Amino acid sequence: MKYADLQLMAKTPLFKNLTLEQIENLVERNRGYTRSFKRGDILLVAGDPIEVCGLLLKGKVKIMTESFQGNQSIIADIGPGEFYGEPFNWLSYPRVPITVQASVNTTVLFIDLRTFIRPTGGADPEIDQIVLSNIVTSFAEKIILFRNKVEVLSQRGLRAKILMTVRKFAEKQGTDTPVIPFSRKEFAEYLCVNRNSLTRQLKEMELAGDIEVMGKRIRFCHREELLL
Repeated sequence: MKYADLQLMAKTPLFKNLTLEQIENLVERNRGYTRSFKRGDILLVAGDPIEVCGLLLKGKVKIMTESFQGNQSIIADIGPGEFYGEPFNWLSYPRVPITVQASVNTTVLFIDLRTFIRPTGGADPEIDQIVLSNIVTSFAEKIILFRNKVEVLSQRGLRAKILMTVRKFAEKQGTDTPVIPFSRKEFAEYLCVNRNSLTRQLKEMELAGDIEVMGKRIRFCHREELLL
């Protein structure tokens, strides 16, 4: 196991409160391995079987679903320390319903989370308990992530969807000028709308004084409505 990779692992929530030696032993015992990907690489395709999940050590990926019409929608954009595919790995799904693509050059640790509830030889109960606690926390955070997406899509009208998206990112980042981590095309996919419609609506909202767009930063002009 590369020392640089171990240092990256130590910074992730999964291995919180563990030493580099403990992390290395844990990963090797559970047959974890790292792999690097280039921007645009597909890491997982909807319909693939899944025996392991991915923990991002470096970079960023998009998690997407596909409609019956073949249109892709971005569920989330995740970075270092975050998982993808973990609920399906944990529940032993035969096939995954998501596609994952690298947004930038990315390094991923692949690991089977089920090994922490089916310990292999040489297991350390105390260390496994720490990791299980970290996994539960990660699952809780993912629930909030998907709840936010549902809340955004449940809004009536594009204006309301945009405002709710900005509000959710503002609350997560603790600022009234959050970074929306999408290109304009990805933002449209996240909202399940046409890119031109999104661009037009953003301009109308700026003119109305609802928001101020500064590249990927969008300032929420109704700060009193935020839970900061």
